[in-house]
Amino acid sequence: MDDFEKLGPMLDYDLSPESLEQLDAIYQGIAKYCFATKEDFERVFMRIHPDELSTGIGVWQDIADAFLLYRNRYADGHELEDSKAELILSALSGLDSISPTDAADDIDEALYDFDALPEETRRQVLSCLLKVSEERKGGKKNENPAFPSELADRIWVDHHLAIIESLRSPGGRDSDRRKKRTKRASRK
Repeated sequence: MDDFEKLGPMLDYDLSPESLEQLDAIYQGIAKYCFATKEDFERVFMRIHPDELSTGIGVWQDIADAFLLYRNRYADGHELEDSKAELILSALSGLDSISPTDAADDIDEALYDFDALPEETRRQVLSCLLKVSEERKGGKKNENPAFPSELADRIWVDHHLAIIESLRSPGGRDSDRRKKRTKRASRK
């Protein structure tokens, strides 16, 4: 069974030209770090029910926008090394996939690559994802000009880091499941 089969069966429909155009733009921006070919990337979406396709594309668009924001803010717009780009994209994907209703062990697993980042990079990545999310929703979290924007961003990130930590299983980053995954990865 290949990785794509784990996502479910291929559905019998063609992606619309609009969807293909959106996926191409996302692939050109970030997915090339995660998928060998554009066709592999498209195959993921051919397993999503047509009613949920726009949500799936929206999730990847948020990840792409947050990654590009990170690159522009913290790498002066320069390309990142492939290994760092892949880790950041995986961390963004994990962050974007968690929900308060998820099991704590699943949250720990989803945050595996997020935890592998240095603390400051974790804060930067989360800040970028929160900014993209706020912009998509049309919200502004800091409307008070007397309250420095940088301080508001730091508080917002701290708040979300606390929420993430509260969702983890006991032992969180050090859970047995995570240790087993690390041992498996080191044997490869």
